[in-house]
Amino acid sequence: MKRYELTLDGEELPPSLRAAADQMMETMVAPFEPDGPEGAFSVLHSGEDAVWLNVYMWCQEAIVRCVMASAPQDDPESFEPLKEPLIGCVWELPILEFERSSWVRNMLLIEPSLGAYLRDRRPAGLVGGP
Repeated sequence: MKRYELTLDGEELPPSLRAAADQMMETMVAPFEPDGPEGAFSVLHSGEDAVWLNVYMWCQEAIVRCVMASAPQDDPESFEPLKEPLIGCVWELPILEFERSSWVRNMLLIEPSLGAYLRDRRPAGLVGGP
């Protein structure tokens, strides 16, 4: 799984939050049986109002499935699954856009390469420009 992190100020997330996110991700993806290459990516986003954990899994060759969880800023390691059919916020969508193109470049070719897809990462840095 490719992992991305977003923060308001560009600072590193604490290891304890990453560990809580990893544990929650295991719970989030467990119900889903792979039905194609096991490509996936996640976004851990410490936003203004909450900490968001989005997990996107490729399925049926060209469809992306999304499961999400969130935690309040005052208890950022207490993730709970979301039941609303959300996809992501405006600051997370550049990652989704990059990953869509990466999947096409690396997996929807005559000779797909999951390894190439997993190595193809969006450059670190600020998101959100027009």
